[in-house]
This record gives sequence, C-alpha cells and structure tokens, in this order.
Amino acid sequence: FEENCLIIRMIVVSDEAVEEQSSNLTFTLSAVSSPADRRNISAEPGQSVTLPCQHPDNYTLIAVEWSRTDLGDKYVLLYRDQQMDKSYQEPSFSDRVDLQDRLMEDGGVSLVLQDVRTYDTGTYECRVVHSGLSEAKLNNGPICTIHLDVAPPPP
Repeated sequence: FEENCLIIRMIVVSDEAVEEQSSNLTFTLSAVSSPADRRNISAEPGQSVTLPCQHPDNYTLIAVEWSRTDLGDKYVLLYRDQQMDKSYQEPSFSDRVDLQDRLMEDGGVSLVLQDVRTYDTGTYECRVVHSGLSEAKLNNGPICTIHLDVAPPPP
C-alpha cells in the first residue's frame, strides 16, 4: 500500500450476510485520507473520554462501527439492529464503551470510553451504514478519525 492509504472496513449488516461470511466479517480496501480529517484528544489514565463524531446527513443510521487502526479485524464498538454486537469486539473494550446517544439523534455517533488506560492510545475511526447508501457504497471510508493519547500527568 502507498503511505497515504488506510484500511477501510465494510460493516456487514444483514444476518444472512453474517452467516455466509461468519469467518470473514470485514475485508480491506484502500482509500486516500487527508490529515485535515484527523482530530487529537488527550486524556489521563482513569478518565472517561468522549470521541466526538457527527454524521452530516439526515439518513436513518443502521449501523455504527468504531475501530482502532491497529486492531486488525477486531473493533472497539459495533452497534446494529438497535443493540451492541460484541461478536468481534476487542476484549479490552468490553463494558467500557458505549455510544453517547444510542438513538443517534441528529447523526450523533460519539463514542464514550470509560476508565481509559495507556494502551487505549491510538487512532480511532468511525464508520456508519445508513439508509441512503446503496449496496455499492457500503464500503465507505471513516466519517471521523481521532487520535487518542492517554498519558499520566507530568510530575
């Protein structure tokens, strides 16, 4: 891959597709991303942080996936069918993450991460599937990219 490419995931929404692809929930594509799309947030261990993200369109959101670029096929949070899907969630995030607003009113898909730890440092990406996407556009890029830096306060 060229250095200006990143990995994009496809969120599998239908249960039939999950059955057919149970061992391969995601696949990779390349896409160009600009550095302007990236936000930085700092936190101290033990704090709760919100990674802000807003979907700009007025479509009904079907699924939301938050991932971290170094986790491979695991994800931080997957919300679909009006519930959390923990099938491929990275275990270190279990019971520590949630959407700020599960109703996703006005396109709000911010991630709340509780009790942050130094190993939570990394680049987080949010992807959505919404009613306005045709099947050909399901593998869209992230709508938000946030770098979280968790470090103890200076002495």
